[in-house]
Amino acid sequence: MKYLFLICFYVAPMQMNAIAQQTFLERFTATEVNSKVYLEWLIKAGSTCQGIRIFRSTDSINFIQIGDIGGVCGNINTPQAYNFTDDNPVKNAINYYRLELGGIGYSKVVSVEIIDLQNGGYQIRPNPVTEQARIYFSNPSNQALELKVFTLSGDEVFHSTIYQNYVYIGAAHFQYGLYLFTISVPGNTPLVKGKFMVMR
Repeated sequence: MKYLFLICFYVAPMQMNAIAQQTFLERFTATEVNSKVYLEWLIKAGSTCQGIRIFRSTDSINFIQIGDIGGVCGNINTPQAYNFTDDNPVKNAINYYRLELGGIGYSKVVSVEIIDLQNGGYQIRPNPVTEQARIYFSNPSNQALELKVFTLSGDEVFHSTIYQNYVYIGAAHFQYGLYLFTISVPGNTPLVKGKFMVMR
């Protein structure tokens, strides 16, 4: 007895969008510059769409439209670059972005975290520190900076060199209490002075 099997494949619309976009967009990035988010993308040569809508979310699920670029997008002969600046991203949150490419579907999602450094030029999240926290500060050129942590009596209890715009603080390195810290270019006046509480 012979059996004949028919195997069918179903590709969901969102999967088709993802497949189409792999050959449509060459690049899509989000970069924070001075508390604004600069989006940049490149449409591959030979690909076109009808308008582009820009969306933002803070949970990667519920998106709202924040901009659009009308008309025909892309170019038959050459790659076409586009950019968009989000002047008002949500502060102290991860901002997620995606594009709706007219006639093609949605792009992949890109994200960037926006930290409000507030008046002191820094932010600690979370504060008080119970396990681990980050101290955020400005370091746009990624230069070498020194973090020094002191007790209230002025004794230095921690020292580290930093090259990013944040540093981790682990509660395990400190006893319960209030600490002072400075961030500076080695040998210079501190750029940032602050304090944090350790509770564990």
